[in-house]
Amino acid sequence: MSFLSKKTRVYKKSASVLCFVLVAIMTGCAHPISEDLRKSIDPNASLPVIKQNPNQFTDQNVMFGGVIVATRNFPDKTEIEVIQKSLDSFGYPSRGDETEGRFVFVKQGFLEPEIYSKGRYVTGAGKLAGTQSGKIDNTEMQFPVIEVAELRLWEDYSKAPYGNYSYPYYYGPYGGPFSPYGRGFRRFGYPYWW
Repeated sequence: MSFLSKKTRVYKKSASVLCFVLVAIMTGCAHPISEDLRKSIDPNASLPVIKQNPNQFTDQNVMFGGVIVATRNFPDKTEIEVIQKSLDSFGYPSRGDETEGRFVFVKQGFLEPEIYSKGRYVTGAGKLAGTQSGKIDNTEMQFPVIEVAELRLWEDYSKAPYGNYSYPYYYGPYGGPFSPYGRGFRRFGYPYWW
């Protein structure tokens, strides 16, 4: 009888740990744009379609993401010029070279240009306000303008400490940047079994 009760306790603890892990995973993979706003987005509103007929989608909610080209502040708003990238199911912009053009996010208030800097990835959703003219080198372009209601700046993993190593900096049983043996066995050589 005591064996069964011990086994039951182990199963209950395992089930509670499994539930905790599942909840942590599900909240960690949450979409950066709220579900209500995503439901109101027109799935046909791609960047090329909007560029061809911007009046058709004016004042409708759209969602785009990509890599920041420039951030410009004005007295009452901030403009973020973005190279469009396709979004995955979690709202994260792809890292590939494919793009459908550029657009501009407009956010009321001030955003720090050193944080919203060139090369950072961003996802946003809001109402299409029309287009504005801009330049890429010597070429005049029309950029769709989105008055962003929700904006997510993604973490910048390119500036990892000690170069671009993966965390938690593990080189083996006796090595690593914080080990007493130095980074990667440089001070005392390799272990005897290598």
